[in-house]
Amino acid sequence: MVNVSLYDVMEFEHADRISLQCSDPSLPTDSKNLAFRAAELLQKTSGYQGGAKIALTKTNSRGRRHGWRLERRSVHLDIIK
Repeated sequence: MVNVSLYDVMEFEHADRISLQCSDPSLPTDSKNLAFRAAELLQKTSGYQGGAKIALTKTNSRGRRHGWRLERRSVHLDIIK
């Protein structure tokens, strides 16, 4: 067995609307992106009227280029007030 560290870094700031910036220019930064959709869902289910500026830093984008398929089946977000 080989341990592999696969992770992305996400930073959030308060904003008037949801926006996403990604370190990998080949990835979408709109509702086609899982992080963007998760933020929209959180906004909708929580009733939060504001938005968030999301900065997504891909730490292992090589996997995508080599045909690896990584799936995230659930997203858990905690709101800190």
